[in-house]
Amino acid sequence: MGSLPPMTRARLAASLLAVALIAISSAGCSASFSIGDDTVDRADIAKEAKAKLDPVFEARGRPPLPPITCPKDMDLKAGETTRCYAKGSFGDGLEGTLGITVTIRSVDGSTANLHFVTDENVKR
Repeated sequence: MGSLPPMTRARLAASLLAVALIAISSAGCSASFSIGDDTVDRADIAKEAKAKLDPVFEARGRPPLPPITCPKDMDLKAGETTRCYAKGSFGDGLEGTLGITVTIRSVDGSTANLHFVTDENVKR
């Protein structure tokens, strides 16, 4: 990439990151954890998403995700879905927001099995 003009290098880096994010989104990640009542707290959802997705990004040579926020709690019901967002730097000068779909796959008592899937692209 050393002989390419700066703008072409930036586009190439953004394209390579998009390919890495597509690979991550097709794999998805799951987590199970216990909760205290009949809802899953948005802060707990964000914490679990970061804990499960960061290693996937790092295994592909990417930096950990920027902070993740989830706008609402989830009812403790299988099939319940919400959207969360990682906003900030994704490395190689790419700044923006990455959407994350969170689904409760199953519930066993007070334990929820969450599944996380990232969008294919970071929105600038």
